[in-house]
Amino acid sequence: MTLFLLALALSAPVQAGCDEAEAFVARAETAVLEERLDDAGNALRDAEVAFSCGPLVDTDLLVRFWLAQGARKTQQGDVRAAALSFRSASMLEPEHWPVDYGIKPFIQYKAAAELWLGEGSIQIHPEPGERVTALDGALVSFPAPALEGLHLLQIGQSVEAMEFASFVHVKLDEPMMVLTGLTAPAVGQVEVEPVETDPSLRVHRGPRRALRIGALVVGGTAAALAGGGALLTKAQDDVMREQASQEDLDAAYGRQQTYAVATWGLAGLGVVGVTLHFAL
Repeated sequence: MTLFLLALALSAPVQAGCDEAEAFVARAETAVLEERLDDAGNALRDAEVAFSCGPLVDTDLLVRFWLAQGARKTQQGDVRAAALSFRSASMLEPEHWPVDYGIKPFIQYKAAAELWLGEGSIQIHPEPGERVTALDGALVSFPAPALEGLHLLQIGQSVEAMEFASFVHVKLDEPMMVLTGLTAPAVGQVEVEPVETDPSLRVHRGPRRALRIGALVVGGTAAALAGGGALLTKAQDDVMREQASQEDLDAAYGRQQTYAVATWGLAGLGVVGVTLHFAL
């Protein structure tokens, strides 16, 4: 049975470093060579932010990003994550090793480059409209086929101004649905029809007041819970950064998806409750 995987990623706000992706990757490369792995991780995360708000990524820069990430994972002993990064780099530019990270990372890179890759696909929701869409630095239309491994999805107003970026892990024969969040989901609105002044249609003041209070209580409670859900969703970002294995990262990401879905549902219920309070 075909599996649909949902990835929720929020576009990062525009920051001063949006046009400094190359500088962040260079900083990560130096930190890996000097075995400052925490600094390398921070620099790679800064580069991810830049991918989401800067220009369309250059292919060579993306390869350097993945090679630095793979070398860092090798030093941390996470062979599986290292192979995933190395394989993604080799898909774009085979036999490209611009930085000498040492013999062990190079052997793992060569082994990963020889792995046979199947094909999956990537879909995005909602439709991007007039925005440009790109995969691994190349403009493409979605849904798009993609080989197994990591891919960088970018969406923006133009090739010079991205609004969203997400690393997508494609698996064999598993369509990946990426929820970008670029277009705010429509919030249900309650339309109140005008009521005729027929006495038989009037609602007594007591029950009507009770309904108004009840709607406000439900709406307020749902809104408060939505706020808590949003905090839990955001907290998973820090949790994911602390994970050392792909399995733990996937588990934390799954929890973030669950919290996000619950947050949107509660937010919608809160709006409906408040709307009913003023409409009744």
